[in-house]
Amino acid sequence: VTHQHLLRAMDALMDHAERVEIEMAKQIRPLVDRDLAVVFYDLTTVRIHGEGEVDDDLRAFGMNKEKGGIARQFVLGVVQTADGLPLMHTVHPGNVAETKTLQAMLTTVLQRFPVQRVILVADRGLLSLDNIDTLTTLADQGGRKLEFILAVP
Repeated sequence: VTHQHLLRAMDALMDHAERVEIEMAKQIRPLVDRDLAVVFYDLTTVRIHGEGEVDDDLRAFGMNKEKGGIARQFVLGVVQTADGLPLMHTVHPGNVAETKTLQAMLTTVLQRFPVQRVILVADRGLLSLDNIDTLTTLADQGGRKLEFILAVP
């Protein structure tokens, strides 16, 4: 298997990314159904070097965590179990605010995995007071309540 083969396989998978992720979640569920008490979600920025552009480019100028300033980047989010088993990932444009990623991630996790109790631990970068109501409504579906531990002034 060459590097070129892997790149072509990734391109083919990307055309069906949502379906692949749903099927992967089905495979992972038996491993986590009994023990899925805690999931972690974190975001990081991935800085891009070079000036090339492509159609539908996710690379955009935004606040870079590593550099501490504006950089061309994309934002990568990962959801994992307490044991470090990755459940899903998200990729966002480089200029997206972290607060805008939380709702879609929580929706997907609650659809794919048997989370019974949702306790959102967030700093000011991840959660805005504006989206607490939306997230609470989302968690309430299925009889769950959303609890918070927040780092806000």
